[in-house]
Amino acid sequence: MKIVYSLIGSIAAAIACYLVFYNFLDALLLSNPNREPQDAYQNFAYFIYGFYALPFIILLFFIPFLKLYPKTNIRGIAVGGVIGLWFYSLLSLHFSPIKLILVFIPLLSIIGGYLFIKPGNTDIRLRNTLLGMASGWFVGYLLVIGMRSLQNSLTSYFNFGIGEKTAVLMAIASFGIIGWLIAKKQKRLV
Repeated sequence: MKIVYSLIGSIAAAIACYLVFYNFLDALLLSNPNREPQDAYQNFAYFIYGFYALPFIILLFFIPFLKLYPKTNIRGIAVGGVIGLWFYSLLSLHFSPIKLILVFIPLLSIIGGYLFIKPGNTDIRLRNTLLGMASGWFVGYLLVIGMRSLQNSLTSYFNFGIGEKTAVLMAIASFGIIGWLIAKKQKRLV
């Protein structure tokens, strides 16, 4: 589980840092009055540069997380990061005008997870929570695809409407909570 938590934590930390850095850089460039208007090619170039840089940033986080695992609360970083990215995804659907503030949610969630999630949490609790979240994504996605097939308008997740994306994200949260509660009940039985 050491490798799994280190990998999840490094992915969440890299995405959180990327979100903050990219949006901070964009805010600096937007505040410059001499700046030329952005065209679609520049936005695409930013995306491609970030896409290439992200694996290297993940690797930069992964190696220290792996080495510091026994001494540091990497579980808290991983779980906080996953929750922060989920929360950012949900809020950015509905509150896109304040996106500059929302990009700090994953990073703050990682810090909160590091501070407040106890390193002593059993693997079964975290495993059931992550399994519940994965099941929630699968079930929510299937429900939306099922509704779309009845309307004869199948499409991918990236073309879902705001309500459909919210339904999938709420299913992830619901199933994650159910997984956590099942793990708590299993611990009592053992």
